[in-house]
Amino acid sequence: MSRQTKKGLFTIFLICTMIVLSACERLEWEETGLLPPEPMQISTRPIAIESRFILKEDNSLWTWGWENRRLFGESSENFQVPSVAMENVIAISSCSTAANTAVIKSDGTLWRWGEHWPTGCRRHRFGPIHLMDDVVGVEVDGSRTYAITSDGTLWQFRLQSCDDYDSREGRYRYVYPPVQLLEDVSSVVSRGHTVAILHDNTIWAWGQNRYGELGANVRGRDQETPVQIMEDVVSVSVTWGRTMAITSDGTLWAWGLNDRGQLGIGTTRNQAQAVQVMDDVVTVVAASRQTFAITSDATLWAWGDNRYGQLGDGTMQDRHSPVKIMENVVYVHSTVSSTRAITSDGNVWAWGDNTDGTLGLGSERGAWEWQRDRPYIILFSSWPNPVQIMVYQPME
Repeated sequence: MSRQTKKGLFTIFLICTMIVLSACERLEWEETGLLPPEPMQISTRPIAIESRFILKEDNSLWTWGWENRRLFGESSENFQVPSVAMENVIAISSCSTAANTAVIKSDGTLWRWGEHWPTGCRRHRFGPIHLMDDVVGVEVDGSRTYAITSDGTLWQFRLQSCDDYDSREGRYRYVYPPVQLLEDVSSVVSRGHTVAILHDNTIWAWGQNRYGELGANVRGRDQETPVQIMEDVVSVSVTWGRTMAITSDGTLWAWGLNDRGQLGIGTTRNQAQAVQVMDDVVTVVAASRQTFAITSDATLWAWGDNRYGQLGDGTMQDRHSPVKIMENVVYVHSTVSSTRAITSDGNVWAWGDNTDGTLGLGSERGAWEWQRDRPYIILFSSWPNPVQIMVYQPME
């Protein structure tokens, strides 16, 4: 078969795949009545979730999923059930499951591992790489890693090419030393564009600006150096094309991409300037094309993309305004198609896409299937309602 014929067949395959996937959004979903597996019993309270990782009070880091186990060089047997990956971890940042993950250990050292995708190559890294000492904050965004040291200095590490990998030492090398970006920084978040909060509660942004995600001070162009965009901000969350910020009075503001209602303002129009969304917010999480907010009474609200049931409202319909999901929530994290939350009693809940055991239920099955005659044809294994995956029972 000639190369041109192969290319032609591949093009036809891609077109057919796109047609099928676009049709999937118009399909009607039917609940099958499946019950989730029994949740895992845990005796140490979880305090944070990042992708397929759970960090507990005893500083143990747990993970699940075939990809995560593979990156740690472990067996893929029973990969749907969480197990201990590392000890002495106090903070974690992860981008796209286990790919591109960094942790801070209790001694202040910064470690990174995962699947890096530098220009023109694709390599895997099994095991952590030590990057820096005296670190109090970390954020991972693709090949970039941001670190905040104890004196408030913000540093950036970056992988540049395949040549950065040292096969003899079995690790990546960074061509350039860490670059100092800002001082007096309290936190940083990054997904395509980067936003840092300074101790004076001003926020500074740089990077991509295709949808106005940098705010009103920078219009229609990318920004290479940090520029101040807002004051009186206590918390920020960003994702590709969008920024969400909470001011000191608990007001939630949003700007940038809004094609699936992820700004929560009742429309699907993009916004280049900050728009008020809701009040009394203490936590906001911008994830892919959906958003979650926790109010002061520990109520979880969600809006935006819901094709996989990742909002947790029992449907697979997008929401353009905030919808109440559950109460007593102290922590939430969401990826492209799935979400996890920790409630005040220490239990862990999950919902959304469960393909490949994504949710950590110990099963790859989901509660929603598409019915065309018989038998069922499973397109996505999803749980559109919160399901317990861990039950906290402290030792007496």
